[in-house]
Amino acid sequence: MVAQLAALECLATVWSDETVLAAEQAAEPLLMRLDPPRRVQVIMALLGLLLVAGLLVALVVMGGRRARRIARLRPQPSRLAREAWYRKPLAPPSTSDPASREPE
Repeated sequence: MVAQLAALECLATVWSDETVLAAEQAAEPLLMRLDPPRRVQVIMALLGLLLVAGLLVALVVMGGRRARRIARLRPQPSRLAREAWYRKPLAPPSTSDPASREPE
């Protein structure tokens, strides 16, 4: 029984040492564990995403301002009654066309 307790204690210390070592490695950020060229690639990719997101936000803000400006404008009254272009015939009646002549 004592031998089993000693073996269990030995396993516990080995497990705790591995756990402490794993915890120390996990405490170091993933970015720092990468090799320098890969680290630069990851940082540049994140920077690119931030820039694209910032540009999209700026585009939405500018579009919203433009939409508000357009919505504030009052529509102009229509001039259809003055022009009356819709009442005029598309082609004036021709005098050479026998169907358009009045019967005599």
